[in-house]
Amino acid sequence: MNEQNKNEMIVFWLNVANYYRQNVPDETIRMYAYDTRELSLTELRTAFENYRASNQAAFMPLPAVLKNIVRPPLDEDAEANEVVSRIIHCLSPFKPAAEAQEQMGGLAWEVVRSLGGWSEFGRRPMPDSFAQRDMREMAKAKLLRARQGRTDVLPAIAGSDRAQIGQQTNADQPRIDAKVVALVSDAMKGKYLV
Repeated sequence: MNEQNKNEMIVFWLNVANYYRQNVPDETIRMYAYDTRELSLTELRTAFENYRASNQAAFMPLPAVLKNIVRPPLDEDAEANEVVSRIIHCLSPFKPAAEAQEQMGGLAWEVVRSLGGWSEFGRRPMPDSFAQRDMREMAKAKLLRARQGRTDVLPAIAGSDRAQIGQQTNADQPRIDAKVVALVSDAMKGKYLV
């Protein structure tokens, strides 16, 4: 952010504070300007107009509120569905691990690692609706942990995998073996009925 943009943002936030008749310290105004530095002044003004039209307008908005108006966060379900879609895309046809990791992105790759790794996915049939649901739930859990800044806690990763990525093993955390998951899935499809 150049000096002119910085000053425009400071003036914008001073005007917002005046609108709400708030006496906001200069340092806080500078923090608000810094927190919204990736938005244009036009985007901020439009967001503030939309905010004033809402039922939340009784209080001065924080920068995050206006940023979310300009760029709403993705819906958790939509993000999880995208992860599953990327994984399935790389399974058909089965791509080499490096290519799959690049095409999937970090979150999808972490889901794959948590569910047995890419080579394990290559040995399984195409994920059915139950497996896809599990992948979506895993993606949601990882998204939530990342948003909370808790990326050090990676559930459902075997101890040897944890050691490889520098994590401590948590013996209290159960891991369902991929073969058990496959057997349960087959049983639910009626393959073992007599």
